[in-house]
This record gives sequence, structure tokens and C-alpha cells, in this order.
Amino acid sequence: MLKNKKILIFGASGRVGKDLARTLVDQNQVVGVARFTTPETRKQLESLGVKTISIDVAKKELDPLPEDFDFVFNEIAFMHGAEEEPERAYETNAHFAGRIMERFKNAHGIIHASTGNVYGVPGKAVTEESPEAPVGIYGLSRFVGEQMIKYFSAKHKTPAVILRYFYGNNEDYGVIHKLANFILGGIEIPAHFGSLINCIAHTDLVEFTGQAAEHCSIPPLKMNITSPNPFEVKDLVVSLAKVLGVEKVKFQESDERERLTLAAYTPIQTKLFGQPKISVNEMVQNIAEAVLKAKTS
Repeated sequence: MLKNKKILIFGASGRVGKDLARTLVDQNQVVGVARFTTPETRKQLESLGVKTISIDVAKKELDPLPEDFDFVFNEIAFMHGAEEEPERAYETNAHFAGRIMERFKNAHGIIHASTGNVYGVPGKAVTEESPEAPVGIYGLSRFVGEQMIKYFSAKHKTPAVILRYFYGNNEDYGVIHKLANFILGGIEIPAHFGSLINCIAHTDLVEFTGQAAEHCSIPPLKMNITSPNPFEVKDLVVSLAKVLGVEKVKFQESDERERLTLAAYTPIQTKLFGQPKISVNEMVQNIAEAVLKAKTS
């Protein structure tokens, strides 16, 4: 993990960004940039020693920010609503990536958070060698963002790494949390979950993101960040239902389930970082207990 570095984190109020700042601030000088629409998040980060700057990056230039950061993390993304607001999606997910690369071209490394959605819906598990085939505005805008990183990395000789996230999970969000609520509500498990799925604990995702800074390169290294292997959706649901105390689970029967699969293997992540610390069984247990507690409180 990084030490004695000057670090800038865009999206410092988001799920990954704020915990990344908390992880790195003990041994580094960390500046967090976000809109900070929730004042409490800003106060929490500042109490830990993170310097915060409130900027709406879609509307303001980056010129007021100093250029002398060793590493810059981009954890900003516009997902929900992308199809309805394509201009905002391309500005946030694509153009902004280029703006970062231009502004901080002298950094030791740019760490760009992307998504597994750049693979589209391949119907099978992918690796970093699989072709990209994004579907929809969100996936396409994120794919274009990756191209911005690659282009400006070559142009300015700026080392970078592209992280393709798949399904982070903790007690408050993620695919396991969604499935638990479907199960408790007696709702059929929709076909759009596919037949295979990945699940990585939020804390492991954050830790791997921080460690990825040490592997910035020219051209940028592309890396899937998720569980090393995908899981059968039905097996995961059955395990989750058992912990929740639900005997019968309904699955939406559809020929589309196989075709809608988006899952991954992580050969690069595993080689560089080893295995995640938290297993899928631990995630299922912890998240199921949290959902049950929330339902009864």
C-alpha cells in the first residue's frame, strides 16, 4: 500500500472513495474531492485528516487544484439515470477521465475505476483478454472513458491502471443485499441476474484499489476487480435463503438467464494481490444477518 505520497481522490464521498480515503490517510497526505451533498461525510473525512474540496467536476474546471499529486484516483461515475441523461453520462464517465489525464499528466500514476459493463453481456465469464462490447449508454460511456485513459497515457507518458469493478458487497449495498430482499419478499429472482455472478466484499475491493496504484503502467494495465471465480446464481441464492430461514425460493424461468450472464475471472488481480480476505460464505452470513435485523427493527 502507498506510503508518504500526496494523493488526490475524486469521488471521495462515494462508497469506494470515502473508504479509500480512510484507508490511505494514515500514511499519506490525502485530498478528497466531491460535491459533498452530505455534510456528515465531509466532517468524518476531515476528522480523520483528509483535506476536502467541494467541487462539481461536471460544471467546474480543475485548474484550482494543485498539479503536484503523486497519485490520482478517479472514483466518479454516473450510472443510475445514464440512459435518460446520455450527455451527463458521457461528460462524467468519459470526458472527465480525459480531463483528469490532461490536468495530472505528470502524476506517478492515475487509478481509474471502470466497470465490468464494458464487456457488455457476453453470456459467459470473461477475462481481461475478452473483447469489449458495451451495451447501453452507461457501458458505452465507461468504455469511452477507458479509451481516454489509454490515449492520454500514451500522449503524455502518464502511467495508469484501469480497474473493472464487478459487484462490491457489504451490509448496506450490493447484489447479495438485493437478492436477500427478493428472497424475504417472496419475489422471483429475475433473469437479469444471469446464471453466473461475482461477489467481492467491499473492504477487499477498496484494499485492491489502493494496492493497484503500485501497478500503474504505460500502456495502462486493465484489471478485473472482483471474486477470483464466478458463482452459480442459483447456488448463491439457495445458500442465502438458508441463512435467512426461507425454505422455498422462486426463480423467474427464462431462456434469457444464460444469455444475460456477465461474470469474470481475475487472473491479474489474483497474481498481484492474492485471494480476497472475506469469502462468499462470510459475505452471505453477514449480509443476511444485517438484512434480517433491518427487517425486524
